[in-house]
Amino acid sequence: MADSPAAWFTLVRIGMLSSFEDYRRMFTWRSWLLGWLSRLVAQVLFFAMLGRLVGTVADEHYAAIGNALVLAPLGTLGVVASTSLERRLGTLHLLLLSPTDPLVVIVSRGLYWVFDGILTSLVTLGLVSVILDLDVQRGNLPLVVCGQVVLACSTYAMAVAVSGLSIRWPEARTFITTALTIVLLAGTGVNSALPRNPFLHAVLHLFPVTNGLPAVRAAVDGGPTSTAVLLGLGAECLVGLGWLVVAHVAVVGSIRRQVRTGRLTAMA
Repeated sequence: MADSPAAWFTLVRIGMLSSFEDYRRMFTWRSWLLGWLSRLVAQVLFFAMLGRLVGTVADEHYAAIGNALVLAPLGTLGVVASTSLERRLGTLHLLLLSPTDPLVVIVSRGLYWVFDGILTSLVTLGLVSVILDLDVQRGNLPLVVCGQVVLACSTYAMAVAVSGLSIRWPEARTFITTALTIVLLAGTGVNSALPRNPFLHAVLHLFPVTNGLPAVRAAVDGGPTSTAVLLGLGAECLVGLGWLVVAHVAVVGSIRRQVRTGRLTAMA
């Protein structure tokens, strides 16, 4: 049966293998190190120096850690563009012939964004801590890695959800990614504290990163694994699960709508 656990496992495995093949063709080791990673390190250093310019050494530390950690969630936003590319290449049409859930295929096909985001985030955090002489030696590394996985996966669920928009309007994929990037950088506590407005504060907690970032910050600083840290990561997981439900409705609904209107075959 197509919905049996074995069939789902096979589907995810094949999707992951094909996604990593796409990733292998996207970068060489040289382009990844000298192009992609160096740009991200420079980006984090820019925000860190900006924090030092307008504040204190503590602000520099806050901005450096926050911008290094948010690289994992930001990296997963690439699935918005890659999902619209599936439409351009005509592979979305094959999903209609498959008895499996289209969301499973799309999620597994874009998992390389999650792995790349986590890797670049951790490497950048290490490099920036050396360059800026940040005191992260007491950090709880296993908890940091676990936290980054949680942040990346919850944001990936949101990115897949909004991919439903890029399937319907492929030309808007860049605007969608840019808007989400601005929200994550400016509204989730990466560079500054959350706004005090109660309504805006509550809305931002529905987005990924907002709940989990303080917990990962605490792990980087080497604080004890307190109840607040575990609750923060738990809340982040719940937000991710909520966005995964939204993703199923958005992606499947968008594909079905495009089929009904006869627009799925349009190249964008």
